[in-house]
Amino acid sequence: MPPPPFAAHLDVNKTRVRAGFSALAAIAALTLVWNARTVALHNGLSFEALVPVGFGLAVFFLFAATGFRAWQTLRQTRKTPILVIDTNGVTDTRVGPQPIPWSAIVNAELIDLTRDHFNRLGDEDTNQHPQLWGVRLIVTDAASYMSGDGMLSTVSKTLSDTTSDQHIDITPSDLDTSPEAILSAVQAHLDAYVR
Repeated sequence: MPPPPFAAHLDVNKTRVRAGFSALAAIAALTLVWNARTVALHNGLSFEALVPVGFGLAVFFLFAATGFRAWQTLRQTRKTPILVIDTNGVTDTRVGPQPIPWSAIVNAELIDLTRDHFNRLGDEDTNQHPQLWGVRLIVTDAASYMSGDGMLSTVSKTLSDTTSDQHIDITPSDLDTSPEAILSAVQAHLDAYVR
């Protein structure tokens, strides 16, 4: 008997908090820009007086883009699942629209995604950062399952293709599930369809 399908949806509360925090930070950055502009006008428009204006504008655009992206994600994916594990394979809409078939998945493992990132930075103190656990799928020809319209997805696909890095990481940080639940669903389906 095949295992039941697994679906994980967007955690609406986390996305709302991200959108709200981004909006507040963008407003704070605009306040900084306004105050820095006023100081710059009183002190003459020198380079030193305009640096805080430029910094404030950069922070504003960063948080405005982050807030807009969170709001757009919240609007588009409120009802549809982000991650689906079923007879077709693993479909993570953040990676690409097509499922990764079971024939392409070699293995799945639970990994600490923060340790992977901080090890590359040379940080060995595990008490300085929170852990972000995820599921790593070892996939043959991983780059062919990655798609997206952004620059980040294009770079990720190119790096995966050129370095022969054959894995796809599933991060449950924005989802209403845990990495352990994802791993158990993947392994149950792997046992049923591959092994």
